[in-house]
This record gives sequence, structure tokens and C-alpha cells, in this order.
Amino acid sequence: MRYYRIEIDGGSTVFTSYLNGQNIPGALQVELDIPVAAFHSPANAGAFVKIWGVPLSMISQAKDLTRKTIKVYGGFQKGLPLANPRQAGLLVQGFVYQAFGNWQGTDMSLDLIIAAGPPPAQGKPIDAPKNLSLDWRKGQNLSEAIKSTLSVCYPAAKLNINFNGNLIASENSPGHYPTIKAFAEYLFAASTSIINRPDYQGVCIDFDGNTINVYDQPNTKVKQIQVSRRGCACL
Repeated sequence: MRYYRIEIDGGSTVFTSYLNGQNIPGALQVELDIPVAAFHSPANAGAFVKIWGVPLSMISQAKDLTRKTIKVYGGFQKGLPLANPRQAGLLVQGFVYQAFGNWQGTDMSLDLIIAAGPPPAQGKPIDAPKNLSLDWRKGQNLSEAIKSTLSVCYPAAKLNINFNGNLIASENSPGHYPTIKAFAEYLFAASTSIINRPDYQGVCIDFDGNTINVYDQPNTKVKQIQVSRRGCACL
């Protein structure tokens, strides 16, 4: 069965379709729009969650959810023959940037706009203005320079840096960037100028909970698709 779990404020408010090993037939309907894009991409934007059927007391106090931490899980749980519980996991983690309720006729819903990173109450958002200083020296691998920059600016974050080893500076290339988005745009442009191939995607940066991922190779692992006798496919 399709599965979701939305945890707000450390689990003080939870919406889920699966509890105590059982699917909940009367679980609330939810809509999830969670883009996956690196910081340099124009498509990078906040995630959106819409929860239908919430009570009036919740939508009337929706603003109280602003800046609360949130985790959204999704995937499958036991139920239909092709449902695989291992295909359930964390989709987005961050804080509620904006929350507002809707009431049309007999329909009530809660809309949540999610921003990645810690809420402002615990620190600045990941994409807040910050002076990122890059000291990329001649002959140095770009991974080392990026690690030095991010470890200084985001000491509490876990760094996951994994990309092509041929990104070596041909000359000293220092730089200062006001946001991580500006930093990511430079890295993408610089890496694609060094490895100028149509199949090379360039260095990308994204944020996953408390981890900053820096990479330049897509996941090319083959995924087996199960097909039922009726011809329905399931990833």
C-alpha cells in the first residue's frame, strides 16, 4: 500500500497512513510536491505538502506551525502484492517555511511549504546569506577546496563529497560567494569548463537533512522493475 508519514515539531504532530504494523484505511488524503534539484538549478525550490480533512482547530491556528521542524516519509508498506516496504524512506527534512489553512464548502485542508535545513530559531537556513570563501589553489583537487570552504561555513553539517578526481585547478582560483546557491552556480560552471563533455553533468550541491551532498555523477545503477500478471509495473 502507498505510505506516508509526516512528523511536525519532533513528532508532536503526526499524520500517517501506517501505524503499529497496520495500514489505516481512513488515513487522510495528502498531496506531496517535493522537487529534487541541486542548488545551482533554477528548479530548486521548497517542497509542498497538502493535507486534506484536518479539523477547523488546526487550520485556524496554522500559523503556529511556522518554523517548526518537519520530516516527510513516503513509499510503500505491506499490502498489495508488489508493495515493497523497503521502498519507504525520508523524502524531505527541514522546517515549515509557511503554513496556511483552506476552507471551501465542507472541505478543509492544511498547506505546508517546506524549506530545507534548520529553522531560523535554531540557526540560519541553509541558503541564507553567508560569506563562502573558496581558496582553490593551482594543482589542488576541487574536492579538498570545497571541503575546506563548507566545513568552515557549516561546521554542524555532515559533508558527503564524491566526484570526479580530474577537477584540478590550472591556476589559483580564489572566490567569495554570498550564498550557497551562488557557490553552487560557480562550481557547476567551473567543473563543466574543465570536463567539457556532453555526458558530464557538472558538480552539484544539495542538502539532505543535516548532510550537504556534493557530487558530479548521477546514479546509474540498474533498478529491477517488477511486473504483475496484469501488466502493472512497480518500482
